[in-house]
Parts: sequence; C-alpha cells; structure tokens
Amino acid sequence: MHVIHDDLLPLYTTYEDICTGNVDKCVSKYRIAFADEGELGPLNEWYSIFSMSEPMILQKCGINNIICFEESRTGLLTDSVWFQYGFGIPQGPVADTQLNGNRLRRFSEFVLRKFKIPTPQNLNSTDVVFFSRKVNRKILNEGTVINKIEDIYKDVFHNISKLQILNTDLTTNDTRDILYHLSRSNTVVGMHGSAMILTIFLKPGSVIIELFPFGINPQHVSPVKVVCDLPDVGLLYRSWANTKEENTVIHPDAPPLLGGISHLSPAEQEQIRNISEIPAVECCHNPAYLYRMFQDTIVGNDIDVILKDAFCKQRDFSEKSFNEERMSRILSQWYFPAPVGNVLCSYAAQDRIVTVTWVPPPNVKDPEYHIAVVTNSSLQFSANSKQPKMEFVLPLLVRGDTTIDLWVKCVEWGQASLDTFTQCKVHV
Repeated sequence: MHVIHDDLLPLYTTYEDICTGNVDKCVSKYRIAFADEGELGPLNEWYSIFSMSEPMILQKCGINNIICFEESRTGLLTDSVWFQYGFGIPQGPVADTQLNGNRLRRFSEFVLRKFKIPTPQNLNSTDVVFFSRKVNRKILNEGTVINKIEDIYKDVFHNISKLQILNTDLTTNDTRDILYHLSRSNTVVGMHGSAMILTIFLKPGSVIIELFPFGINPQHVSPVKVVCDLPDVGLLYRSWANTKEENTVIHPDAPPLLGGISHLSPAEQEQIRNISEIPAVECCHNPAYLYRMFQDTIVGNDIDVILKDAFCKQRDFSEKSFNEERMSRILSQWYFPAPVGNVLCSYAAQDRIVTVTWVPPPNVKDPEYHIAVVTNSSLQFSANSKQPKMEFVLPLLVRGDTTIDLWVKCVEWGQASLDTFTQCKVHV
C-alpha cells in the first residue's frame, strides 16, 4: 500500500511533470536515492523500474564517500495522494487530490509494461482473485467464501465457460505473479489489507469486494474505497463488514501493534471490548482500533447479497458507455465552443424589425446563444436563443440614423465561447 500510494505513484506523477509526459525519458535520466534509513526490501524491483540504475540509500554510502552528479531533484509531487493515514487529524480521503482514472491507468500501464506483463486479448476463461491472509486478520472460513463466490457468479453469468478462483496472498506469492493474474481478472475479493491496493491494476468494470472485521467501518479506513470513488476510475467497489461479534476471534495477548491489549489495565481492556464501532482515529497506536483491526473473521451469509449485487452491476457494465461518459467529462473540463461566425443584421422598416443571423460554431451539437444589444439611442438589452437567429422590434423612441452594437456568444455544457462583435447601421 505505502510503496504505491506514498512513493511510486507520486514519483510517476513527478516524472510526468518534469519530463513533459515522457516518463521513460525520466527513468533513463534519474537514479532514485533515498534520504531516510532502512532497507529496500522485497519490493526493490518496483523501485528499480523507475530508476536508471539500482536505487541507493544515501545513509549507507558513508560520510567519507563522495557522490557526483550533474543534476538532482529533491522531493515528489503529492497531488496524486488520495488518502491520509491520520497524522494530526483522523484518517480519511484527501480532499484536493488530483488523481483520476486516466492518470491511474497511465501509471498501471507503465508498471505492467516495465514488468513485461502483456495485456491479454480475448480471454476464454474468467479469473477471480481471492486475497488470503495467512498471519493475521484472517478469514477463518475461506473455503465457504470461495464456494459462495463461484456459485453466485455462475448464477449471475449463465454463459461463462470457465471460472477460475485464484487463492493468493502477499506472503507466499510474488507481486509480479499477482499482477499477471490481476491483468486477466475482473473480480477481486479479499480482507482489508495492503494487498488490496493492487486492485488499481484491474480494468474498468471489474468488481472489488473488500471485507472488514467487526467494529471497523469501511468509510473510515479504506484507501481502496476512496480511489474507486474518484472520477473515471470505473471500478465497481463493494464492502462487507462483520456485524456479528460472535463471528470474530480476538487476540488480546498479541503484541500491542498487532491488536494486543493485555498490557493495559483491566478497566481499559473492558472499555475497549465494549466498543462496537471504532470511529475515525489518528495514527498510529490507538489500542481500540488495533484490537478490532487485527481480529480474525468468520464471514457470514449476509455476504451473499453483496456478491450478487456486485456481479449484477458488473454484468450490466458497458465499457462503451463508460468511455463515452469519461470523454464527456474530459470535454466538459477542456472543451470550449468556437466563436460564432458571419454575424449579419437586416432591417425591415415597415415592421421596425431587426433580424440578426450568424453561423454556428463547427464544434457544437446543442448550443445556446447569448446576445447583447446596445444602440446609440440608449436602448440596451440581452436575450437568449436556441437558433442561430434573433429578431427584435425597435421601439418608437428610436429614430433617424441608428447604430446597433451586437455581441453574440455560444454556450454549451456550461462553457462559453468568445464574443463575436459586429455593428449594424440602420435608418429608422
């Protein structure tokens, strides 16, 4: 979770910025250097695909070594960060994130390409990835849940020829292997945890069902839910939370950071046990939050409704409609109608009617026109028209040689064109 959310996605965004969209150019130019202590660990290969050579930890270079470089960049852009973990304020969404589905897919496609994971074409089978947890926060009836997934999926999708459910976890499976299977999957089910961040590599229209222990509210703690709510992501997110305390197994004697509370006074332990729902908390050592978060869970039959609802939504998902809506939103942000052209006016003296016509912009479908009229006889007004034409009657107070100033602009999807100005001279 933290590697992707805190480091790599901001790094990708930074590369897009400083290399004007050519991330590969930045990869060939920059070597990643970490200023903090620690080890790169098993996810070093993830950092390596963003670095011209092996990433280095500056703390390990020693004070007597000199590192020569021609150019350096310090720090990362943070506008892609979408979740804050509760540092100083309760955890939850970042209000002003600039992340959206288009940026997320560019990042995902870059990672898959660098890991040489091909995009599958015309799959003959349907894969479901089930994220297991082997150490803590376990699902105690995995077999039952997997059988439910298969039965309900086949009930909703009658025509699938083959359904394969892959039971995988981060402790025993390489992340590249998991990405390979995710690129061929359209459904992920798993307990809340770091593995669920990999669901951002699913294609639009895929289903994510995230499970939570008793007392944990998905609204407060799920970065996956937050990212699925962002514009144009296109992932169908559902959550299930255990509401029956009898279906949970606690671990009061575990280390405090893994949910243990035996180090606390009896009164504090009793108070924590009596909390049925943990509110949004600050990071990082709230004992009540950790106590509930690291429970093991028996998933109840109430998950059936959530599975069926999610699969029905997936069945009805249209990639064509999704792409059309996505393009509409993009256009609404960056699209502006062109100015109207060839504004002409004519005057019918018998009826005192002025007729104004113009040529619609070439890039509009259902425009509205705003017209402003000012004369040298102190007549001024504005009007709207759905047609490229407007008529108005000159009042009797307007006489003699009259100059009419006209401004016409086109408005569509809330965006306005530049004004087109013309001047008409008539004799009344």
